[in-house]
Amino acid sequence: MNDFIIFKPKNSRGAPQAGGKCLEGNNAPASQNYRRAVLVYVKKKSILASAYYYIMYMSMKTAKLLILCCPLLFLFLFCRCAGDSLPAGDDYLPGVADAWVYPKDVKNTTEEARRAAYQLPADVLKSISTAGLIRSFLGYPALWATYCASSNSSPIGNSYLIYAQCNSIEELDRRPDRAEALWTYYKKIDIRRFEADDIPIEAPYQLITLQALFTREKILSEYDRKARREIVSLLLEHLRHAGRPLGTYEVIALIMYADRYEPAIKLLGQNIDPLWFTAVTEIREAIASMAKKYIQ
Repeated sequence: MNDFIIFKPKNSRGAPQAGGKCLEGNNAPASQNYRRAVLVYVKKKSILASAYYYIMYMSMKTAKLLILCCPLLFLFLFCRCAGDSLPAGDDYLPGVADAWVYPKDVKNTTEEARRAAYQLPADVLKSISTAGLIRSFLGYPALWATYCASSNSSPIGNSYLIYAQCNSIEELDRRPDRAEALWTYYKKIDIRRFEADDIPIEAPYQLITLQALFTREKILSEYDRKARREIVSLLLEHLRHAGRPLGTYEVIALIMYADRYEPAIKLLGQNIDPLWFTAVTEIREAIASMAKKYIQ
């Protein structure tokens, strides 16, 4: 007689197949037989044999558990990754509760009429927060058109053209907390969002126009050297993620220049065309190199 009896699945009629006897007899439910491919019952009470087959049996149960859990694990990982995905739409710029929403029905009018329609109302200028002013300005409808129509080769120069068109910037210059509000708002930006495939075409221009605010004398003069180094450090970090940097290198250079940093003074003292800051690799590398030393 065999040392052990093999319990094999029954056929479609419920009878045991050849090669062994049913542990529970011919009356065992067929569904139970099909749930287990092979079950070994050791007649000899050998400790080693019992342990071996017990481990094998538990391994089968563990494998079934893993198979059942795999879909749940995959769903968890998918949701985790989806939470880190890059949001689209207006989410790439931090929102502010009292930001002004520009009218969208200004059509078939002259350029002067459109600019007048895009100015913040006087009562809004008095009540809006400083952060709201900054966020409202970034939604200026003519921002991208100004870049496209300008012959100025410098992104900073184009930014200042836009500043002159917006009464929100005039009001910002009058706010005593302008420098602090600007730095606080800028730190909230998740630069990865500017790498999304469906990011609006005007987004990089909004980013550089925001960064260029750091170069305005009324704002930059309020930062001490420590704060300026923190700003440059974050701008350097953003350069690695923002794709086309536009005028970010120029902003970094101008901040170091205002801080009387000798390498920046020497570089900008050469009267280099501002376009070189974004077009010439050697200039970009020189600015990045000196900025890394500047923030140390």
